[in-house]
Amino acid sequence: MKKRFLAIFIVVMMLFSQITVFASVPDSSTTSINPEDKLTDELKEVMSNTPDGEYIPIYIWLNDDYSDELVYAHLSNKLGEEINGLNESAYISKRIEEKVEQYKTKQFSTQQRSATLSMQSAFENLSVESKISSLRNNADLSSIVTNKEIENCLNDGKSFEDIIELSERYQYLSDYRDSRVAVNDSINSYFTSKLNPNKYKNLMVDTLLPYVKLECKKEYIDTLCSMLESKQIGYNATSEDVANEDNVDINTLITNEYIVTPLNIDYTGSGIKVGVFEAGNYDSSASHLVGKNIISFNDDAGESNNLSHATKVLSILAGNYIKLGDIEYQGIAPNSSLYFAYSQYVSGNLPALHWLIVQQDVSVLNMSMAFGGSYGSYENYCMYLDCLINQYRVTVVHASGNEGDANNNPDEIGSPGLAYNLISVGNATNNLDSDGRHTMRSSSSSFELPYHTNRPDISAIGTSIMMVYNNAVTSYGSGTSYAAPKVAGTVALMMQANNELIGKPDAIKAILVNSATDNITHNGNDIVSGYTLNPSYANCTLWEFESQIRERSGAGLLNIEGAVSMAQANVLYRFAMGRSSALEYNTKTIGEFYIEAGKTIEFTLVFENPYDNLIESLDDVNVDFEIELYKDSTLIMSSNSNVNNVESFRVTIPETGYYSFVVKCEKLNYNIIDDEWDFTINTDTDETEEHIQHDTFYATFVLSCGCDLPSMIESGCYSEGHDIECENCTFTCFEPHKVASLTQTNSYATVTYEIKYKFEQPIEGYGNMERVCYYGLSVTVTPKSSDHNGVAIIETGNSEMQPDGTTIETRTYWIMIRDKSTGAMVTSFYSTVNYMYDPYVGAYYLY
Repeated sequence: MKKRFLAIFIVVMMLFSQITVFASVPDSSTTSINPEDKLTDELKEVMSNTPDGEYIPIYIWLNDDYSDELVYAHLSNKLGEEINGLNESAYISKRIEEKVEQYKTKQFSTQQRSATLSMQSAFENLSVESKISSLRNNADLSSIVTNKEIENCLNDGKSFEDIIELSERYQYLSDYRDSRVAVNDSINSYFTSKLNPNKYKNLMVDTLLPYVKLECKKEYIDTLCSMLESKQIGYNATSEDVANEDNVDINTLITNEYIVTPLNIDYTGSGIKVGVFEAGNYDSSASHLVGKNIISFNDDAGESNNLSHATKVLSILAGNYIKLGDIEYQGIAPNSSLYFAYSQYVSGNLPALHWLIVQQDVSVLNMSMAFGGSYGSYENYCMYLDCLINQYRVTVVHASGNEGDANNNPDEIGSPGLAYNLISVGNATNNLDSDGRHTMRSSSSSFELPYHTNRPDISAIGTSIMMVYNNAVTSYGSGTSYAAPKVAGTVALMMQANNELIGKPDAIKAILVNSATDNITHNGNDIVSGYTLNPSYANCTLWEFESQIRERSGAGLLNIEGAVSMAQANVLYRFAMGRSSALEYNTKTIGEFYIEAGKTIEFTLVFENPYDNLIESLDDVNVDFEIELYKDSTLIMSSNSNVNNVESFRVTIPETGYYSFVVKCEKLNYNIIDDEWDFTINTDTDETEEHIQHDTFYATFVLSCGCDLPSMIESGCYSEGHDIECENCTFTCFEPHKVASLTQTNSYATVTYEIKYKFEQPIEGYGNMERVCYYGLSVTVTPKSSDHNGVAIIETGNSEMQPDGTTIETRTYWIMIRDKSTGAMVTSFYSTVNYMYDPYVGAYYLY
């Protein structure tokens, strides 16, 4: 492991010291890609109609097969500790613990540190200014989290532990993104250094991705194809940005949908950085926005005459509280931190994206516009957004557009709306049909071809959204533009409820999809994909499945309360899966759940698209994830969509028993994946290391019982034998629990350390189940005298990560024995325990 880290580190150092390293990538005899296959069909057609010597505007995607390894190597060097895709969660947790302990040591006295309540009380007694100063000075809070963001968190009742966690998660995300920028910059710089300056002009080097644009002579394109650094070359057609606004007659629609924070939500988005990317500026004098601290990016694009669109988007997302008469108006996440950028031509505005994502570290980005140009195709800007989301871990919420019609014509989604990794939002009206359901606007875009992902992913009410534009004057807006910021605001609430969701766009989408309600019409709204049922159950007398993904409404209507509750409950199973050229597919087994007959469950899988190529037919779809459901060791069903990166099904369980899920990652097209080849580590010594090219996919699996989830916060295996317990149903997982315990004795007390976890169950053909549901460490002090009370307070903790990804924790507790009647200290002593855990499968071992 250390040798491999050193090897990768040497490569990174060579990259950043301007030493040639990509000259030693595989030669043409070891790659399966034909140079001409790098050209898109559109570019081939343009070239056929262009004389020699003329310039053609093109874009070039560069080979970044090893960028993940280089990013982690660069990041490891920056942080002084080896980081990889599988241990970063444990690293962040360790950093949070260290910073919390550092703050306690510096800020609180020994007496205060001996009692958690005393520490929190001492902190609460400080003024807001003193709290901020104390955290800055004693916890070394990252400057990425501003004082205003800390103040918002404090006003929302967040503890010092909460704020330190928020700071550390944003700091890690920032460090990761900085390393990504550095690696991609090196890839771009090396490629451009090899270009012939006499053959091109107007070079534009992307500041975020391994990607360049230029105009080059027609005959030079063949040379660019033969360069191993190029991966795909296409025609750079110009496009015009379009705001996704659907103006309708206000008198023809019910107008009772206001900008108002949902009831029963304790979150306001405080501390969460939200970016808004628009095609026009906003009106800072609008009532919802007056006094808000909106940090803006000026790209010298000129003044926009259309202030209305961006003003409404910002107001819906995070508008201030206003009351007119008996009506309350407020944005979904009013205390979120807003970072705003606009350009009259958003599709060409890379500095704005760089500013939002890298310089301001936004974790969610709302885009209520389309780049125009290509409709109904997965083209270059779709690929760009997929790559951006995958590489920078930003959650992008996108308005799906208003170009549809009642006949569902297949040409409605504009660029980049067909990108897989973004969250596409459709527009539902606020009036109800005869069944009491909301309906989809006929203009709300939908699109489905055999080789395109379904759009939208989810729908939200976006018709006749009322706001207070100025003083007592109300205004309204209709369109997917005004449905999208509702979803983006909800994402901010989810991230505030659970900071671990920052930087996990797949997990965010999985929760939104799984928690969406069915309160939307199915008329002309067919199911997108189905499943393959085991022939033994083909008569469906026992098994009835239904896909939750539909053509026009996606997963259904946004459920803000349910999404926030599920985020807070943290019932996700998130994992990384590598796709190797040596394997046909990889599998991941998730849980074994004891489910009672008659319970309705919904299971959802979301994975990140690898953005390997433009998608013009099913032949271009090169990877697919599917869900398989087992009862005991019998396969019941398999999902069968080959194009969507979202799978979501609902089923009523007919038979009580043990159920498990297997996620399968399948390769659909072998010719897109490079064969195995050697990678030169040091050009001076010609030392080589064998390496198999692969992609790592992040995926999230969510299982829920279909309730509105108000009590999902109680679902984290807090009661023995139960995984999810809500108002209406209960099902259990991994019964029975096992208990690992360690007992230490003292003359005055017995100290017992316990961890409850679930035991493994074998599944035929797939080996043992991994443990994914567990208790944390609990400490019980039992005084030997009935006249005494005992308590254990953690004094110190030390984490040491092992090469295999596990972590060894050493914790020392201060045990205090007090007299029950007087409270006087009888004795105190220290007790130490060691335990090892693997955070990726949730297994703990005491020793």
